Amino acid sequence: MFRRAASLIVKNVHQYNKCVTNNVLSKNTSAILLNQINNNQLRNYAAQVQSVERGTVAVILSGCGYLDGTEITEAVSTMVHLTKKGYKLAFFAPDIEQEETYDHVTKTLDKNEVRNIRVEGARIARQNVLKLEQYRPQAFEALVIPGGFGVAKNLSNYAEDPINFKIHPEVEKAITSTHDAKVPIAMCCIAPVLAAKLIPGCTITLGDSEPQTTENAKTLGANCVQKSVEEIVIDKDNKLVTSPAYMGKNPAAHEVFDGIGKMIDALVQLTGSKNDDSGEINFGVLEEVAIKKIGKEKFQQLKEQYYGAGANAGNTKPTL
Repeated sequence: MFRRAASLIVKNVHQYNKCVTNNVLSKNTSAILLNQINNNQLRNYAAQVQSVERGTVAVILSGCGYLDGTEITEAVSTMVHLTKKGYKLAFFAPDIEQEETYDHVTKTLDKNEVRNIRVEGARIARQNVLKLEQYRPQAFEALVIPGGFGVAKNLSNYAEDPINFKIHPEVEKAITSTHDAKVPIAMCCIAPVLAAKLIPGCTITLGDSEPQTTENAKTLGANCVQKSVEEIVIDKDNKLVTSPAYMGKNPAAHEVFDGIGKMIDALVQLTGSKNDDSGEINFGVLEEVAIKKIGKEKFQQLKEQYYGAGANAGNTKPTL
């Protein structure tokens, strides 16, 4: 349809709008249409050619630093992959003191240091970290929980008792309400143990570096599959995606980044959002521009010439 040709015209006028269509037009068709429509008129309508408005994804943090909080590489990888796709981020954390604080140089416990989980999380987020009690799943496209020992020490006490551990009430409510609302969830590293506890019969991965952790999850009733750092497990029934991250064997930072990228890709698919760069285009506006420029009759003649009789103006936008 002419709308597909019009989308290619917009691409020439505004190169940053990448309009991808299912059909390839001939060079002659594109040239004729370019001659028929004035670029200045298209510029006046450029504001009406919009990219898909991505929603907001919630991220739960457990502090800052892998020994006593959120694993930073995992959190930043999550942030990069989501924002690159156009999502906004909202960060949450329990507004409580973390269980313990470690010196990340000596890797020893600092018994005199007391830190707040939410305040520590803000070191990573570079924006306000909301109190977890404020979280409502209906407001978000998805929920992501990166790993780090903060999951096992602050969001739960898994580190003390891997089988009979308890989860912080606000964390439990956030996960169960998200699952009940059928909002997709992604977890990496040690975080999937929370799903093993709260989502009966879910399928997850906890990597391939600690077989006992996998067995613990199975004891909780989860189907836990060993995967390497760059792999993921998708549980479509529970709208849950997991990836090993630093629970993989000797992972490099770029491998963690790539694995989380796959996790985020799968998460986006579970949200039902379009996963393309072109976004959603208002082709009706483009047809309107063409009709105003060359007239409806000429416009229809061009469509019939290149697409056959029966091509109608004002059709709904095609599937991208």
